Amino acid sequence: FFLVPCVPVREALAIRPGRQDIKAMSVRTSRRSAGLLGSEYEVSIAAPPASHCCTGISAFRRQVASCTLAGLSVFTLGGLCFGFDSVYPVLYSSGAFLDLCAADEAAACAARSGEERQRSCCKAQASSFVSLSSVSLFAADGVMVAYGELMDRRGARWCISIALCLVCTGLALLSIAGSLGASSPAALWWIAFPLIGLAGPGVFMAALSFGELFPNLESVIAPLAASMFDGSAFVFLLWKLLFLRAGLPLSAIAAAWLFLSVLVGGSTWSLLLSKRQTEGMRAEREASFAERVDERAPVSEPALRAAVVWHSEGDGLRQLLCRTDSLLLLLFMCTANLNQSFYLETLPRSP
Repeated sequence: FFLVPCVPVREALAIRPGRQDIKAMSVRTSRRSAGLLGSEYEVSIAAPPASHCCTGISAFRRQVASCTLAGLSVFTLGGLCFGFDSVYPVLYSSGAFLDLCAADEAAACAARSGEERQRSCCKAQASSFVSLSSVSLFAADGVMVAYGELMDRRGARWCISIALCLVCTGLALLSIAGSLGASSPAALWWIAFPLIGLAGPGVFMAALSFGELFPNLESVIAPLAASMFDGSAFVFLLWKLLFLRAGLPLSAIAAAWLFLSVLVGGSTWSLLLSKRQTEGMRAEREASFAERVDERAPVSEPALRAAVVWHSEGDGLRQLLCRTDSLLLLLFMCTANLNQSFYLETLPRSP
């Protein structure tokens, strides 16, 4: 599941590791007559501004750290809920939703030992797990629209900040629910996992912004983030191994992952730019582009036309989310998750 980008690291970085005082980097771009411009041109892009926390780090090290943290943060926090079935035995053994079973069924379940504790105690408990996974998956899919608007309006730092708040709250509640065991209220489970699902796409969107920060690394960061988002479904499998093989309780696993989330997420946040810095970087690159492009190059007629504005800058988040394309996207994801829930619910289970 892990996709390795077929780009040499030294060629992708395009910077000599021995030059620590590099102040600018050049990106050579060639486009043929099939595009907007009819001849080759060269654009010189200044080195992106460093965030306030990274002013003393060289450009080369910033690029290496950005690639590393982009993949690590998405794998740690991205699509955890897409591996939900791996954590079922952990939740069954921890007594989640055990209060939904009848008294005799709950008593018989509490007396189980070994592998028998990893199975459902009653049909109501199993159905609750299917519903919980469906809600978490739908939350992870549907919130992508909101994160896209948040990225455009507030920038990557706001995006990952909100995502970190959500995932840290979800992991803290999950740790509390795991420590309470069978006496844990069902509301803790219903809040914890959807919060983790809501956080993943925000981390993914923020990691993709590194591609704009370092254009010569965009071909590395985009597939790396996408592969790590899919690979993060293995996180719950890792939790299962820690629970069954190492004997760690769910409360300790969730607390350790909470600490790791703060560490990785905070490091990623420190490398991202603020909205004002991002806009300044874009304006500088557009000015550099306009100066370098050969004015005598033939420009096609569509390139001279004004861009069609598909929404007003004054539109609020509610108007943007109520557009036809946004509603159709939510309907599609809802249908897909209901279809998945149907297959999970009708899957034959061993007695």
